[in-house]
Amino acid sequence: MNLAFRIITLSLAILGAIVSLVGFFALRSKMLEDKEKIALTKALYELARSGKGDQAKLAEMESELRAAERVVTAVPYLLVGSVMALVGGVLAMCRFPSCGAVWIFLSFLGPLVLNVRSIVCTFFLPLAFLTCMVACFVPSPAPTARRSRRDRDDDRDYRDDDRDYRDDRDRDDRDDWGRRDRGDDRYDDRRRRDRDD
Repeated sequence: MNLAFRIITLSLAILGAIVSLVGFFALRSKMLEDKEKIALTKALYELARSGKGDQAKLAEMESELRAAERVVTAVPYLLVGSVMALVGGVLAMCRFPSCGAVWIFLSFLGPLVLNVRSIVCTFFLPLAFLTCMVACFVPSPAPTARRSRRDRDDDRDYRDDDRDYRDDRDRDDRDDWGRRDRGDDRYDDRRRRDRDD
């Protein structure tokens, strides 16, 4: 069961990383345009603050400037988040689900804090985080002890010795039955002595 959750976590982390990368490349051109707009808006904002520009649009320009800056700073986090999601998925698959959960959580938290709309690009990552957390609490089967070559050779020797012993015992039994069928008195005397002891 634990393995199934770890495989699902890795799959969701890979999908989340792919969607994050697509989001990064789709929003990169918009980010470059927004950087120019931010520079222009900053200049207009400084003019309005100094009293030479339109005072009525000052609050509106400030809110636009902050929103554009948040979008611009969130876009590189999509690229970083995709790498962190892959690392988290691999860690979860390698039996470190708690470490993987931290990496996956951080991979979608950065863009989400800076711009809430970035959840569109990282919507697989919260699911990967949840399955990774489930994998943390589902008990995994105890690992089987690896047997050394020496132990396996000892077992093989023991089986060979046991087979030789059984073969010898069967041969002795056949010999004993053969003597008894022939009416050999020594066989009966030996059996009586064994019974008396």
